[in-house]
Amino acid sequence: MPSYDMITFSIVDQCNLSCQSCPAEHISKTGKLRYAPVELCRRVFAKIAKDYGNPRMPLYSLSEPLLHPELPGVLDAAGEQGLTVEISSNLNSQRDLAPIIEHPALERLDISLDAFTQATYEKGHARGRMEIVKGNMRRIAEMRHGGKVYIKFLRYNDNAEEELLMQEFAENLGFHFRSFPATYFPYGDILEAVTSGKEYEPPAEAAPLLSRLLTHDLWKVIPTPVFADSACHNQERILFINYAAKIFCCNYATYHEFGYVGDFLDLTADQIAERKKDFSFCKKCRAIGVQAQNSIKSALENDEELQAFFAFLNQKDVSRVASDPIYIYGAGLRGRNICAILTGKKLPVRGFLDDSPHLRQAVVDGLPVTTFDKLSPEERQRARILLGFSAPRSLMTQLDARIRTENPRGLQQVGAFLLEATRHQSQDS
Repeated sequence: MPSYDMITFSIVDQCNLSCQSCPAEHISKTGKLRYAPVELCRRVFAKIAKDYGNPRMPLYSLSEPLLHPELPGVLDAAGEQGLTVEISSNLNSQRDLAPIIEHPALERLDISLDAFTQATYEKGHARGRMEIVKGNMRRIAEMRHGGKVYIKFLRYNDNAEEELLMQEFAENLGFHFRSFPATYFPYGDILEAVTSGKEYEPPAEAAPLLSRLLTHDLWKVIPTPVFADSACHNQERILFINYAAKIFCCNYATYHEFGYVGDFLDLTADQIAERKKDFSFCKKCRAIGVQAQNSIKSALENDEELQAFFAFLNQKDVSRVASDPIYIYGAGLRGRNICAILTGKKLPVRGFLDDSPHLRQAVVDGLPVTTFDKLSPEERQRARILLGFSAPRSLMTQLDARIRTENPRGLQQVGAFLLEATRHQSQDS
């Protein structure tokens, strides 16, 4: 039976704000809110439980689930099947949140933010009101469910001080806090252009956003056939279902007709897997390596070491260096980007090593996350362990010493991998 790490079921088709950095901002608005009725949700959840067990299940895809008028009923329907779900929200809602936050079927709530003051907030969240967001955050904290709340803060070149203020505010309420660089990447429009042999150019109205970004030109997708066989996490490990129980090939194409795969309730699990595997748009996308580029490009822009690593792998035969299994120490953004670069060259990456408690037994980009101690004795001795995050020298020394007790290479930085590969190339020639 096919399986997925995550099934995204977007129960509404719209958002209540207008945010230039969100891919949904570049999608034609439908006007009237469309949402999945509770009875339809019940049928979808029953099929998910029967065919796929209890995968990770966000109830959103470029949309605002708190707009659903019967959201507590949707959570009831999920709970009836023994499922747990996730919600992401801008938290600009006047509704009573208690029946949602306190519902046992809600496993996680992500709150998307990019400011602490109203003046900065309205730059990125048009129509948003910071006093409503903070008020809702305080009320959620009073419910004593802060452990299931995660703040996702978007960084720009003008909100560094506000990030610190929001982090302090959120952590004092008992919430988790992480920050990420904001990006401009209207996926569907870009992919439609590039796979048609055209070059995408941002519209003039995107200029104010582009001027605020820390990372630039990520939307410049260049056909790179070398990544044609690289894994596509969206195609292989995630199932995307919209408010009408229709399947789309990936999150990037959720609101585009070219992404429609079939009706979830009318297809068997095997039929769904076959349609996704042979879907025409996915073949066009993969043929030019688009599926691997977005994450890689974001890493390469300000990382000279990864730039050299990427260029080296594109120019050299590293098969001699890749005879042993590879694990990447660190399942964060840099580790995932190193993974994408390596798998793009068909090197044997077996998984991630990460000691973070929240990543225990997790699956990241289709690969398992474990710890060094849980590898088999043979793998601990033979595996090539690449450092996948920027670590202080003291921590790196500590990790290296721990690994060297069983692995003669120890913890390798990307540069060490390149030196060893270069040495093999010299010996071969």
